[in-house]
Amino acid sequence: MCINDGAALLLSHFNPMQSENIAIISTLALSALDDGALWQLLRRSAFWRKSMWLVPIHCMIPYEHWVLGIVDFTRQEIAYFDSLADKSLWKEDVQV
Repeated sequence: MCINDGAALLLSHFNPMQSENIAIISTLALSALDDGALWQLLRRSAFWRKSMWLVPIHCMIPYEHWVLGIVDFTRQEIAYFDSLADKSLWKEDVQV
């Protein structure tokens, strides 16, 4: 299963009122499109109006795997979920 499909599946578990406020930032779109095409795609989604963003992130270090970033503008929080990391690894990924 593609990570973007997994994020869409997660979004489908929210009720319609909640899902209207959530944007999935597609890694496929970010890596495959030029700036003009990317802007047209993102403009339709109006992700900047959403109160929460789900951001799948492809990590290469220390080994190739996927993590999930969640940006919650309502709570002013960023969450980072990495099922393969231990405490010593995640600090390299986060800059404060």
